Amino acid sequence: MSLRSLPQRHCGGPVLLLAALSSLLNACAGLAGDRPGASTTSTALPSAVGPVVSVAASGSGASCWSSPTSETAVADALRQLRTPSPPPAFTSSPPAVPSGTVVPASSLPAFFVYVPPGLPAGPARVVVALHGFGDTGKDFAQPLLPMAEANHWILVAPTFHYHDLRSEVDARQDNLAFAREVSDVLAELPRRVGRPLDQGAFMLGFSRGASLAENFALLYPGQVAAAAFLSAGAYTLPQGCVAAGGRVDGLPLPLGTADVATRLDRPFDSAAFQRLPLWVSVGSADDRPGTLLSHWDDVLGPTRLARGKAFAQALTAFGAHADFTVFGNAGHEVTPAMLTGVERFFQGEGPPASEEGAA
Repeated sequence: MSLRSLPQRHCGGPVLLLAALSSLLNACAGLAGDRPGASTTSTALPSAVGPVVSVAASGSGASCWSSPTSETAVADALRQLRTPSPPPAFTSSPPAVPSGTVVPASSLPAFFVYVPPGLPAGPARVVVALHGFGDTGKDFAQPLLPMAEANHWILVAPTFHYHDLRSEVDARQDNLAFAREVSDVLAELPRRVGRPLDQGAFMLGFSRGASLAENFALLYPGQVAAAAFLSAGAYTLPQGCVAAGGRVDGLPLPLGTADVATRLDRPFDSAAFQRLPLWVSVGSADDRPGTLLSHWDDVLGPTRLARGKAFAQALTAFGAHADFTVFGNAGHEVTPAMLTGVERFFQGEGPPASEEGAA
C-alpha cells in the first residue's frame, strides 16, 4: 500500500494521506463475480423489545442464531444471496453507488492519517474511524482530532464510496473489499509513519461505517484491540447458522459467518473475536421504521434502536464481550456525549450506561 505525505497540518500535527491502490479495483471486480475468496452490559436488554435471540446447536455442534420471527426474512435474504448478481458496470463515484456497480480504484480519495505532535517513545495506538453515507474520512475525523492528541493516538480515516443498501450481495462486496483495504493499510502503517504501533487498532464506525467496522472485527480480529459501533443500520451476526422453522441453515456473509473460510481462505477466528471488547450504541430517537433495508426487519428489528438491542443480545449469546448503550434525546447523529463515551471506552474505562429516559 503506497502512501504519500502532503505538507498539511491539523491541530499542529502532520497529516499523511494514503493513496488507494489499483489492487482494490481487482478485489472489487473479483468480488462482483462472487468469487470465493465477558464484560457487564451497560443496560438491561429486555426480550420484549425486538426479536428474542437464543442459541441452538447444529448437527456439527456450532452455535446457531435463532429468532421465532425470522424464518421468512432469513429465507428471503438467503435466496437473494444465492442468486447470481448482474455483471458490474463501472461508474463515477457518488456518495452512494447504485446497486450492481463497482467503483474504480482510481476514483477513490486517499486515506486520511493524522499523527499527533509530540508522541512519546514506544509503540503508538491507532484508531480507525469509518464514516457513513455521504461523508468523507477527513470530515468524519475532525471531531476526533482532540481525542487523538490527548491520548497520543494515530488516527486513520479512509473515504469509501459505499454501494446503496438495496442488496445484501453489494453489502458483502463492500465489506470484504474495504475491510481488506483497511487491513493492508494497517499492515503497512508502521513502516510509513516510521514508528512501531501497538498490537491491534481501535475500530470506530458510525452508521454504514459502523457496519463496516463490525465486519472488520469479525474478519480481522487479530488486528483489532476494541471496537465501537455507533448507530449501525445492519449487522453481521457472528453465528454461522440460523435455526428457524425447525431447520438449521448456513448463514453466509453479510448475514453471518458461514462462508468466511471460502472467502478469506482461512476460517472465522471465533476465539479471537470473543476476546474483543465490543460496544454497540444508538440514539433513543434513532427509531424511525422504514428508513432501513427491510431484509433485516424480522431478523433484528425494523429500526436502528431495535437492531442494536437485538445485535447486542446476539453477541452476548455468542460469548462475546459486548456492552450496549442508548443515548437519550439523540437521533441519527454523533453527539458530544457519544464521543466522550468512545474515548472512555477506548481508554478502558468502559462505555457509559444508558441515559435516563432512554428506551
